Amino acid sequence: MEALLQNYKNDSALSRIEEFLPYKPFCSDNKTAALIRVAYSALRYDYIQVNPPEMLAWMVFDLDNHPTTGKEADPFIWQWEGLPPPNLIVTNLDNSKSHLYYAVAPVCRSKKARIKPQQYFKAVRKKLGARLGADPDFTSPVSKNPFSKNFRTLEIHNDEYSLCELDVALDEPKANAFYELPGAATEVSIGRNTTVFNWLRYWAYEAVDEARKHDFDTWTRRCHVQARRFAIKASDALGKECLKDSEIKAIAKSVSGWVWNNYNGDNIDRGIMGLNDSGLDLKKKQSLAAHRTNSMSRERNKKAVKRVILALKRAGFSNSEITRSRVAKIVGLGRKALYTTYKAVFDRYIAFPSKKASESTRKLAGALFELRTPLDLTAISVIARKIHTSATWGLDPPPD
Repeated sequence: MEALLQNYKNDSALSRIEEFLPYKPFCSDNKTAALIRVAYSALRYDYIQVNPPEMLAWMVFDLDNHPTTGKEADPFIWQWEGLPPPNLIVTNLDNSKSHLYYAVAPVCRSKKARIKPQQYFKAVRKKLGARLGADPDFTSPVSKNPFSKNFRTLEIHNDEYSLCELDVALDEPKANAFYELPGAATEVSIGRNTTVFNWLRYWAYEAVDEARKHDFDTWTRRCHVQARRFAIKASDALGKECLKDSEIKAIAKSVSGWVWNNYNGDNIDRGIMGLNDSGLDLKKKQSLAAHRTNSMSRERNKKAVKRVILALKRAGFSNSEITRSRVAKIVGLGRKALYTTYKAVFDRYIAFPSKKASESTRKLAGALFELRTPLDLTAISVIARKIHTSATWGLDPPPD
């Protein structure tokens, strides 16, 4: 066993395969799943069951040659379809037939498990499989063993996807980001980091308007996925090794933050109110700009107060626990503001009934809201979504 597992780290996608293996998985040297062995022995076979009997932790897609055209399977089709990259690609040694492994937040499928999370898993799996051109009839409990010496295994990353994250990615317009870069962005720069940075920023300029309809957390994840794709292409173009994941994350963080906060559709910031050519004097311009800024700040604070109250109620907190002081601290306001400017918002939503929630959801809400305060509207929206997910599906929220 040591010889089989010596080439991966504890935090890799391969280690996750071992972590979620059933105690006695189905296994075989073909697709029949005819044998049952303890995990230690099962890992020696070419095909193995990777999902536990009562848990779905992996989406596995079978890519074969096209049944009618005979077109050879492409294990990198996710690149050309603009889809999130799989964690693992396990390919035959003599052809390109392969299994793609996507690590997903575990979904319980025991007899007492909720049916809706399972239905959501199946729906996302069906949509993603259709985009990948995977075999829709692949229902075997076993898949190609990533540890087998009879297959070629490529590990791309070790991140875990939430079902929501995959669903959002599938709803985005198809875009071949590799070969449709604007102007000078198609030129390969001298270094890998500069090349990936330029490709990613030009892509982000065109994608950020659509992304702003969602939230910053989703935008950051999408930039990270796109940066990985560009890193792979840059390494091929320059004939060098691919960038480390830490370097890719740093580039994605830099580009996603700047473009989200500063890019407005052209290279010149003319001001959102367009007052430069209005003929007004400077003091009037400043007055109008200050009025707009204050109005926007009040609207953001109203939304933040509303979402904090509703999220806490969703997590099972009572009215006596949702005090003005607590809400003000989370949002970053003075307690007096909840009695004056935002009194109507607080009184309206505090009257909503609290939901019944598990103790784990209560602890989750308390930890997320009080870990780091004050929070901006984007962070509050992300936390509210995680609380909603936990309360609705009974699952731990996806990691940041």
